[in-house]
Amino acid sequence: MPPRDPHPADLGDTLRNVLFGFFGVVAAFLLLPKTLKLLVRRFLVRVIGEILLFVTFGLITEKLIDRLDDHPHAPARAGKTSRNAPPTK
Repeated sequence: MPPRDPHPADLGDTLRNVLFGFFGVVAAFLLLPKTLKLLVRRFLVRVIGEILLFVTFGLITEKLIDRLDDHPHAPARAGKTSRNAPPTK
């Protein structure tokens, strides 16, 4: 068994560590809800908005390409024939 330290830890150091720990936990509980609310408002809403924006523009672009392909003077894309083209034999 190792010998014990004849001088136990200073009471001031222990008290300081306990107080820092206590007030740190209190500060975390007080600041955490505000921080989470700020993160949700700023980042999460922005990310969802950007996703919706990209999906909407993608769908609009797809519909626009389909309409342009249906135009009688539009060249056919590779692998796709125009609906207005005469049938081939």
